[in-house]
Amino acid sequence: MTIRKSTRTLKGKSYFEPDFPVFVNRAVESFSLLEHGHDFMELCYVAEGGGYQYIGEQTLPVRQGDWFFIPVGVSHVFRPAHADARSRLIVYNCIFAPEMLDRIAESQAGFVPDEGLSVFRRLRQERRWLHAREQSGEIHALMSRLLMEYSLRKEARRTMIVTCITQLLVAFARAVYAEELEEAAAGETPIDEVLSWLEHHAETPPLLEEAAAQLNVGARQFQRLFLRATGQTYSDYMQTLRVQRCCELLRSTDWKVHAVAERAGFKDMKHFYALFKRKTGMTPREFRHS
Repeated sequence: MTIRKSTRTLKGKSYFEPDFPVFVNRAVESFSLLEHGHDFMELCYVAEGGGYQYIGEQTLPVRQGDWFFIPVGVSHVFRPAHADARSRLIVYNCIFAPEMLDRIAESQAGFVPDEGLSVFRRLRQERRWLHAREQSGEIHALMSRLLMEYSLRKEARRTMIVTCITQLLVAFARAVYAEELEEAAAGETPIDEVLSWLEHHAETPPLLEEAAAQLNVGARQFQRLFLRATGQTYSDYMQTLRVQRCCELLRSTDWKVHAVAERAGFKDMKHFYALFKRKTGMTPREFRHS
């Protein structure tokens, strides 16, 4: 499915209360909202069902227990798996102005050690979207409590809302940044060395498990680390390398197109032509003469 992208940026002031830059809701996702950016930060939690999140240039399958941190400027949209009403995708959204992180850190600065505040500063500076998986139901409970506090307007409502958001941010930072540190420590070979190794094996792409072995990690952990380092999945990255190899040969030789494709490891010419056009926007012949 082609997702229409909107150039519109959602503005926090359309959602926030005066002097309180927070908004919380529980949304049944549909196909009506266009992909969009926003001038606020967002925590999204998939509470029920499954579907997809279109984020940046990627399409991610999502299911109950996935949650995301979306910084300012990153475009995204959720979609259910099917248009059928029985295929529901329910997402809790908590949006807040970036300065909310400053306020939280400042409010605790007098009695929390500086290292305890670093998670808020790091998230404040984050420009990547981040993903984590819930482990034991605690995030669902926190999101439900946050929505209840936001909606019911009881005494000390804002205090409870900020408390819930603080817990969510710390839980998210623990999940994401601890995982990054573990992955970095686990890999005895730097990722750039693995990328160099892959360039020399582009014509006969190693299996994912073989590539993961270069970092002494499992396949799933390698996938996460690889995506974080390159912005691409392993398979997409290897396809890009092979197409780049074809481009070099088309420029530097007079080989026929099928010979170029075979040299780069392609066996199926129909697949090769489709992939080359998708990656370069041209046919091999057009590329050679461009």
